[in-house]
Amino acid sequence: MPASVVVGMIAAIVMLAAGIALVWLAASSKRGKIARNHLVGIRTGITLASDAGWAAGHKAASRQMSVAGWGVIIGAILAAAGGALALLGVSEDATNSIIAALILASSAWAVAWLLVSARTANRAARAAGPTPPE
Repeated sequence: MPASVVVGMIAAIVMLAAGIALVWLAASSKRGKIARNHLVGIRTGITLASDAGWAAGHKAASRQMSVAGWGVIIGAILAAAGGALALLGVSEDATNSIIAALILASSAWAVAWLLVSARTANRAARAAGPTPPE
């Protein structure tokens, strides 16, 4: 198997891990297990302004985060499986193009759904009540 195809498959495996992390984050957010922090989660000024806003925002956005994560997981699995095309005699260039297209498509899917989740989280955080004065 060509080295460039192996690199593409490794990138797909990294994407798979990212997708799993997104699904875990979504599930944890829905259960209220992610405390307000500056490392993981939807970190906008509105969600970070209060614990109530953080909790409400993450609970409201958990479904969209999950959709983002599952899209990445599916795209990553397809991209990794695309490496098998090289074993079936498909050219290295075509195989790499398919792997790259699947990785890019699942990345775009994730970005789109994470932007939707941020909007949802901001709306829920605003509705949770006034934020403390700065």
